[in-house]
Amino acid sequence: MAAGGVAVKAQDALIGEKRSGTAAWVLSKPISRYAFLLAKLAADLIGILMTMVIVQGVIAYFIFKACTNISFPIPNCLAAMGLVALFQIFFLCLTYMLGQ
Repeated sequence: MAAGGVAVKAQDALIGEKRSGTAAWVLSKPISRYAFLLAKLAADLIGILMTMVIVQGVIAYFIFKACTNISFPIPNCLAAMGLVALFQIFFLCLTYMLGQ
């Protein structure tokens, strides 16, 4: 579900900019297309990592700890969150590459 959410969010950002004319207006200024896409990628990446990885990972850790009374090692949980973050980054970059 998260990969689909990332794809929808990224496509909405790209297509919305093209439809509203903002992308054409920004690209008419002395800025490269790559700089524009990297700025959009960085902004989307921060939002996606905060909402889909960090917040949900912290909530899941405390739910598991409260429900099972087992304290999972924090480095292992951080490693799992890192894998989820890598997965989300991959789909975000893939969506941006396909949407050019």
